[in-house]
Amino acid sequence: MKQILIVLMLLCFLSRTIVSAELVGSQLFYLIHLAVEISRCFLIECCDGRWIPQYFSRLKPELDQYVFGQHIAVKVVSIAVAGHIENPNPEKALVLSFHGSTGCGKNYVSRIVADNLYKLGMDSKYTHQIIATHDFPHKGRLAEYKDKILQHIVKKVKECEKTLFIFDEVDKVPAGLLDVLRPFLEHHEHVDGVDYRKCIFIFLSNTGAKLIDEFVFNHWQNGKKREDITIHQMKQIINNGAFNSDSGFWHSELILSNSIDYFVPFLPLEKIHVEQCIQADLKRKGKVISPDIIKRIADEMHYSSNTFSTTGCKRISSRVDLHAT
Repeated sequence: MKQILIVLMLLCFLSRTIVSAELVGSQLFYLIHLAVEISRCFLIECCDGRWIPQYFSRLKPELDQYVFGQHIAVKVVSIAVAGHIENPNPEKALVLSFHGSTGCGKNYVSRIVADNLYKLGMDSKYTHQIIATHDFPHKGRLAEYKDKILQHIVKKVKECEKTLFIFDEVDKVPAGLLDVLRPFLEHHEHVDGVDYRKCIFIFLSNTGAKLIDEFVFNHWQNGKKREDITIHQMKQIINNGAFNSDSGFWHSELILSNSIDYFVPFLPLEKIHVEQCIQADLKRKGKVISPDIIKRIADEMHYSSNTFSTTGCKRISSRVDLHAT
């Protein structure tokens, strides 16, 4: 409503100005341009606070409420993202690398981050999801892909400095491709006149998942609590897996130059977490939350050692549609 009133006032002023010819040339053009911009950004997404509210204060509560079994990821992501966007002059772009098995919540956490940064969330034109198997399917076209991704990032950040890039299936990216990102992720005020320091880059990968799962399994087998696992215990495990595996991070300059701020582990989900996912999906779809349905769906999933889900919560939604009324 406030924006509409401003536009109306400007238009009223302009009409009087044009009739009385009190303003001409650049002044008149500026006022017309200002009125058009205000009205345009009221209706169409723009790179400003109306469309990029950055609700960092509600990020942690939402992660706590909707992400199950990932105490490390919830803590690290909430602190890292809030700290970055709360800082009016960050030293560099925030770079997060999510590692873990399929269905453990990597994509889901990325979506919650986007929803708390942008009014339109993942549908925002300032949120860009790049999927390796779709965007970079041929290893033999590395030079072409480097040029493509370089131009894409430069163009999008020129449009808005508060841009979110999500790189999915990084473990399937041709080795060496990600090295082209290094200048955007380091401590540079400008790269060819463009400031990338307010951007956020999130990499999603299965790299290191086997090592993470083995560590968690041994931890559980020794009778220790899942919540006692720390980021410091997991850091070297992920780093070794990311650097030594034949994947997008294999001998990558991003790791060698310490461009990645946080390696975030996503732990394998236990049956209790699967049940929590089922309950959340039932609630989200307005279905009856029945303990019998929750148990029936959870029992249909596959588990290793009768404890850890082999697919996490990835297939939950379709099972809920099948069983719930």
